[in-house]
Amino acid sequence: MRKYKLFAITVLLVGALGLSACGAAPAEAPAAAPSDPNDLGGREVTIMVENEYPPFNSLDPDTDEGIGWDYDVWREICNRLNCVPVFTEAAWPPFEMMAAGELDVAADGITLTMPRSLTVDFSDPYIEYGMVMMMRSDNLYDSNEDFANSDARIASQAGTTNEAAALALVGEDRVDNYGEWTIAVEALLTGDADGVAIDDVAAVAYIQEHPDELEAGFSLTGGEFLAFVYPPGSDLIGPVNVALQDMLNDGSMDAICQEWLLRNCSPDPEE
Repeated sequence: MRKYKLFAITVLLVGALGLSACGAAPAEAPAAAPSDPNDLGGREVTIMVENEYPPFNSLDPDTDEGIGWDYDVWREICNRLNCVPVFTEAAWPPFEMMAAGELDVAADGITLTMPRSLTVDFSDPYIEYGMVMMMRSDNLYDSNEDFANSDARIASQAGTTNEAAALALVGEDRVDNYGEWTIAVEALLTGDADGVAIDDVAAVAYIQEHPDELEAGFSLTGGEFLAFVYPPGSDLIGPVNVALQDMLNDGSMDAICQEWLLRNCSPDPEE
């Protein structure tokens, strides 16, 4: 009888242990580390440039390779976001192309405006600038009023904010639009135009190239911003804004801006 009781207790104990093992909840796997939302996973990013708008983008005359602010900044952005920049040459203006999503982003020193923002999206601005009237060094016009009250002509590029400033100053009959900035500047150099309405940060390259022939004249506008352009709803906007902010904070943006634009892009902390 004792043997039977001992056997029964053993069977019950083994059965209970078996049921306990079968009913045990599986061990939880360690939680996966959260992925970096700004890591683009090595994807290619197609970037519109004209290669006709120094110092933002142009072709090196010795190598025929693309050079300029746009190239250096976007290589640094992709270095930080784990992407591959693919620079794609296209003619101005880019807005219809960007609205249709044909490319990922347009660089090219584009001014952020309300009308443009109705069809495309913009990044955070990367520099504040003003427009100037670039003229020959022998110019006769010291102010907007002097220029407007003469018969002087302005060369510009169609569809730009520079064209709008030129039209506001002298009217349609005295503005000549060209397809490329280099041709507009050539018109100034040859005397076919008396001024070129241009962003002050873009005038730098042309004045450096022709230091004895060209100069930055009177101011046309101020307090405007350049930014990158995207198709509406682009998933690149957030990550690129983070990269831009980091570059401004750590000084790498200003290093590139000093090289190409001869000034800092970061705002003056005292302003």
